[in-house]
Amino acid sequence: MKKYETIGELLKDLRTEEKITQSNMASILNLTSRTLGRIERDEVQRLNKKSKHLLTENLKVPPQVVSNLSSEIKIPTYYSIATRRYSLSKLYLRLNQANLDYAYAGNVIGDGFSISSNMDVDDIHEYDNHIYPTENPIQKSVILKSAEVLPELNLIYRDDNYYYGGHVVVIPLSEDCYSQIRVNLKNEGKIETTDLMQPSERLPILYVYSCYANCCDISILLIKKAFNGLKHLVRSGRVSKRSILAGYAVTNDGIDMAENAGLEKIFEAPEEFIEYGTQQTPSFYENRIANTRISKYL
Repeated sequence: MKKYETIGELLKDLRTEEKITQSNMASILNLTSRTLGRIERDEVQRLNKKSKHLLTENLKVPPQVVSNLSSEIKIPTYYSIATRRYSLSKLYLRLNQANLDYAYAGNVIGDGFSISSNMDVDDIHEYDNHIYPTENPIQKSVILKSAEVLPELNLIYRDDNYYYGGHVVVIPLSEDCYSQIRVNLKNEGKIETTDLMQPSERLPILYVYSCYANCCDISILLIKKAFNGLKHLVRSGRVSKRSILAGYAVTNDGIDMAENAGLEKIFEAPEEFIEYGTQQTPSFYENRIANTRISKYL
């Protein structure tokens, strides 16, 4: 992450990273090129309300980052354009074991997190394609069906203005489908709803398809909420400690969570690192819940 002091500095880097001309960026933000130039040179220190909204809506910069850098009293903010994550401190640039232990050990109160609409899935797809630009993303129907079967583990975070801030998607795969993914990394876009377990069935495989949050605090909130859901599933008997927890990680946070939870790396896909330009070499992880570090909290 880079430390930003002004909105102009961020806009210049964003244009370079996304290969956007100054004229096109001005159009995206409903500004004149002259005004945008003055902002980038820090001659103008703030965006108007409409441009703030457009920066978040069109270029997916978290609203807190926009607010921090474009207010009368500015708050220097660490931000990664590549992963769309921010932090106010160097201490929270990446998840660490203390963060995760806190998430596993606590409880979170509140409802309204479960994935439930096409809009939710569109936001998840948009982020996932930014991080891992496969031509065959997982089907919307699979995510919605997973949320129906496992509402406790399929979560989305939105702020008070309904801006998207993160998600967790866990797919209750059948053993047959999982065995194909594990051996051949079957194209996830070919998973059908018929490959999922049903609400009344015990769940042998929990496949973590995607997990993201735009800051550490939201990461902890979503992990805490999902872990409470897993705890409920284990105690109700729908998930056994012999069940397999698995997933494919391509980011720092994904690998941190997998390794800190005690999942074992099964294989890497360096060719995908080259093809897709992912943050980390894509790696497949798995373990039985009983053998993970999180088992003691269940």
